Amino acid sequence: MNATRLGICLAIIGLAAEASPAQRSKSSVLVATIAIDSSQVLLPGVEVIITDLRRITKSDIVGEATIADIPPGQHTIRVRALGYGAIDAPLLFRGDTLAATFYLKPIVTTLGTVEVSAKRVSPGLREFEGRRSLGLGRFLTESQLDSAAKTLDFQELMALRFPSMKVITVGTTDRVLVSTRDPCGGDPKRIGSGTLLNKSCIPCAVTVFLDGHDLHDTPYDLIRTWDLAGVEFYSGAQVPAEYRVHGTNCGLLLLWSRRP
Repeated sequence: MNATRLGICLAIIGLAAEASPAQRSKSSVLVATIAIDSSQVLLPGVEVIITDLRRITKSDIVGEATIADIPPGQHTIRVRALGYGAIDAPLLFRGDTLAATFYLKPIVTTLGTVEVSAKRVSPGLREFEGRRSLGLGRFLTESQLDSAAKTLDFQELMALRFPSMKVITVGTTDRVLVSTRDPCGGDPKRIGSGTLLNKSCIPCAVTVFLDGHDLHDTPYDLIRTWDLAGVEFYSGAQVPAEYRVHGTNCGLLLLWSRRP
């Protein structure tokens, strides 16, 4: 490559018109000065490498680097620094001191347009979206709830979408969501006000929270699918620490209301 295109200025010191065989066998010294292109600003900390000899050094505080004991012949010099375009230049060494100035061109980086595509999250769903991004539990979004609300009530939808629970009737009116994994061993306080037919087997009722409040005293029939913006379900060790209350071993439903 043409030396002028590389921004290299060479000054050969003590070069005879015709070197003798003894002179040609002598080693050389490279004195490299590095500056910013189109300026007189010198650059410290720039790597100067003789690539074929695997010799490397860095320019000092005044932008100068020296490499000695270079065998005669043509060697490729590479000059590089972070933020500047590298230079590769073949130089001929003939047993003398070779001084060269390298001009590095700064690399101009154009940043692309940043597009923000994240959907705005309702304040009431920040917990919901935060856990959904981690993928630890099972979730129903507002659009999924909308599509199911036309044909299924709340209890039916929960039992359909989360197979580890089912709906049972306690007494004559109360319908309760219970765990299918642990059919007995539940808490009587969480199965409604109806009378149990078999008091020796207390169904394991799923714990339900609405907007952070425990609904153990609220009939599930008052919950409407179309009133909900999100549903989370957890079982076992997946239950979030802040919701680990007595009875969550049967499963935990977190319901989030729609807000204007």
